[in-house]
Amino acid sequence: MSISKKLMIGAMTAFLGVAASGYTSTDFFNVHKEYANKGNPDAQFNTGWCFDSGEGTRKNSGQALSYFRRSANAGNPNSMFHLGLDFEKKGNLRQAAVWYKKAAAKNHEVAIFKLAEFFEFGKGGEKKDWKKAAEYYKKAADKGFVFAQYRYAVCCAMGKGVPQSWKEAVVWYKKAAELDKKHGYAPYAMAQYNLAWCYANGQGVKRSLKDAFYWYKKAAENGVVDAQFQLAECYAKGDGVAASKDWAVYWYRKAASNGMQKAKIALKTYGLN
Repeated sequence: MSISKKLMIGAMTAFLGVAASGYTSTDFFNVHKEYANKGNPDAQFNTGWCFDSGEGTRKNSGQALSYFRRSANAGNPNSMFHLGLDFEKKGNLRQAAVWYKKAAAKNHEVAIFKLAEFFEFGKGGEKKDWKKAAEYYKKAADKGFVFAQYRYAVCCAMGKGVPQSWKEAVVWYKKAAELDKKHGYAPYAMAQYNLAWCYANGQGVKRSLKDAFYWYKKAAENGVVDAQFQLAECYAKGDGVAASKDWAVYWYRKAASNGMQKAKIALKTYGLN
């Protein structure tokens, strides 16, 4: 068992008044199920999560939903969100929207993000509304949800639902591109790529090939194919970094192996495939 899972189990069992040392996933399930059956909404959510994920017990979607529903009806926003997610997976978007709205009203950032998507794409009985989509993306972004930060940055860059502003887009691309220690979210690679593009083109920020190279490299290492090609171009041209044929070829090959035709053409200039 990972250290993080042990800490989670220890913290939750301690919260429920149970000695924490040495607890396993099965202990976690058993303890929470006991308290869930006594009416504790948080324990009901965790019991549902165990049934849903198969942690500490066999997967049982019916039991998971039963505990989620009991917990949601008692006001637990995590359970409300999971019910919304289940309805969305089953194609019942109207009911998904109902539960996402309940969870969002209790400041569940992912539920707020899901509602923003519903407004952007006109799902769940909602009309397409970029203004509302941007509003909800911003709410989730302010709570540190990295995907919302990226989507709000896109809204700013495109002028969708908010006044067009590259400067504001850069602010939010940077938030999504960096490790969020406060909220615990990992960086988002596409935000890193878009931020690199902004630096390379002087959009919303002073042009800096050095900073563009830095962020292209981050995005390339995180698997963004366009970034892998642009990083190869940086090495080939000496943009923001000392020119290096070896590194240019390395990243062209990376991009080519991921299907980018331009990278394959670039390799031919070196007499390589």
